[in-house]
Amino acid sequence: AAAAAPAPAPDDHPMTLVYDQTELPRGFGKALEVAGNITDGNGFIKNCGIPQDVVDYLDKNATKIKTLGDWMANHHEYHNFDVEKELKEMEATWESSGHQTCHDDHSMQDSMHDSAMDAAPDHESSPPASADEGCHAKCHAIKQAGACAAVEFAACKWEDEDGEGAACWSNVGNDPCPTSYDHLHEHKDEEEPAEPPAKEEEEP
Repeated sequence: AAAAAPAPAPDDHPMTLVYDQTELPRGFGKALEVAGNITDGNGFIKNCGIPQDVVDYLDKNATKIKTLGDWMANHHEYHNFDVEKELKEMEATWESSGHQTCHDDHSMQDSMHDSAMDAAPDHESSPPASADEGCHAKCHAIKQAGACAAVEFAACKWEDEDGEGAACWSNVGNDPCPTSYDHLHEHKDEEEPAEPPAKEEEEP
C-alpha cells in the first residue's frame, strides 16, 4: 500500500519537500549535478530536499528525468525557476549557513512563490516597497554630500542633525519624496515656523 500523504507544510513553506533519495529514480542525484552544476547531487537531495510534486511526477522512473524540464516549464509555479542558478545558490547557502539551511531569503521556495504571485493578478496593484518608507529612507541611504544635494526637487539635505556627524536627511520627513518644488516649500513652511517652535504637547 502507498504511504500516507505527508501532512501539509506550514504556510511559510508552501511546498512539501522530500529528503529521501530512495523516493527518487536511480541517478537523479547525478542528473542534479549536471543540470544544476552542483558538486553533490545526493547530498543536495538529503540537505535541501526535492519538491513533493517533482517526486510524484518522476515516480522513481529514471526515464522521466529527461522530461522533467518540459514538465516544469508547463507548471506556472516553476516558470521563474532557473535550475542551474537556483540549485547552485541553495548549495552555496547550505555551505555558508554552516549546514543549517538551503533556503536563503531567495530560494527555490521563493521562486515558486514569486511565480505563483505572478500568476495571481490581484498583486499587480500593490505599491513598491519603498513607498511606505517615504523620503527619509531614500535620503538616509545616500552616503555622499554631493549625491545628497543632487536628489531631485531638493528632497534631501546634508547636515549634522543628530550630533553624530553629517548625513543625508529628508527635507520632508517620512512623507513620499516631493515631485515639485512647491511641495517642498509647503513642507518648509510647516516645519520651520518663524516664531520659536511650540512645545511638543501642544502640537495637534
